[in-house]
Amino acid sequence: GPTPAAIIEKHLAAIGGREALRAVKTMVVRGRNAGLGAADRPLIRYLKHPNLLRQQDAPRASTFIVSDGLKVYQVGPSGRAEVTQAWASPLRHTIIDDGFLDDGKLGIRYEYLGTDAIKTGPWKFHHLKRVFRDGYTEDLYFEADSGLLRMRIEDNGRAKRVYYDYRDAGGIRYPFVT
Repeated sequence: GPTPAAIIEKHLAAIGGREALRAVKTMVVRGRNAGLGAADRPLIRYLKHPNLLRQQDAPRASTFIVSDGLKVYQVGPSGRAEVTQAWASPLRHTIIDDGFLDDGKLGIRYEYLGTDAIKTGPWKFHHLKRVFRDGYTEDLYFEADSGLLRMRIEDNGRAKRVYYDYRDAGGIRYPFVT
């Protein structure tokens, strides 16, 4: 089968290329947070390269979540407190380039687990397991034909994200629906 490096390079090419992605230094993502039994509410994420994150539930929220890539904190009028619950782990690993550009520097390892077919259609997906330096894991499924990342299963099945509706935003194709 293909190597993890070849699968990642195909993905990078499909979304606009390694250099175009490296040029992105800041990003604002707006959406809705309706998962895990939470009330449907606005969600805003501010990202800054290499791995800084600020997340809030509304434009004028008095509390927000921040991460420096190592720890996650909740910040509000009463101060700052580290968040250690399992739901915070993916936030610690939220990076503009999704960790694909500097995976070696970040201590990320990949293992090719095979090419899987989906029973409901003709699609085939390359399945990679991604292991971060701290042991956090994700299963990544890249569409074999296009190279696009289509699904991420976080932390041994705790959460699943499906990516579709890739659109151009500043020369990079991002999934607008997850």
